[in-house]
Amino acid sequence: LFTVAYLLFSDAIQTVIVMSSGFGDKVLKIGDTEMILCFLMIQGVAFVGALALGRLAAAIGDKKTLALGLVVWCIVVAWGAVVRSRWEFWALGAVVGLVMGGTQAIARSMLSRFTPPTSAAEFFGFYSIVGKFASALGPPLYSFVMDQAAARGATLAGSFRIGSLSIGIFFVAGLILLLRVNEAKGVAEAEAEERRLTGVP
Repeated sequence: LFTVAYLLFSDAIQTVIVMSSGFGDKVLKIGDTEMILCFLMIQGVAFVGALALGRLAAAIGDKKTLALGLVVWCIVVAWGAVVRSRWEFWALGAVVGLVMGGTQAIARSMLSRFTPPTSAAEFFGFYSIVGKFASALGPPLYSFVMDQAAARGATLAGSFRIGSLSIGIFFVAGLILLLRVNEAKGVAEAEAEERRLTGVP
């Protein structure tokens, strides 16, 4: 259940990252140099955000912190659909940075708790494959929604905005599944599997 949730919200995160440059270029007319500077800023903020969310997770738990991060991502895509200026794009980038590194780090932390130590390579290898597969789902949906909007008379900017909003579906679905994840049960199952694999009673 957690892996499916991760597949959905990881796909959305990757799509936001991939498509944001096109949005900035076509809709807001942001040049390459400014776009590069914005992405560098996002990486710097992501480092700080990962530390901040790590502290929050230590205080309230991984699941609650990750769910909070996904709520922020939902706000990001909704805001992204109505961004009108360069300064808003930069502000949105700063918010993305705050949750980008943290959500991915906390997701890995949760997975480690659900993983029998003996099977760590197997679990994290599968997790990595899921992460790579995820990046192939969002962009086609984004492009499809844009094409449909354009076919119905939307402007280029309008098509981009509607496409951006569509990514929220993945965040919402991922959040709903995450809330159904039973952390205690996942940890107990990992411990039981580790005992089975090692023969320790």
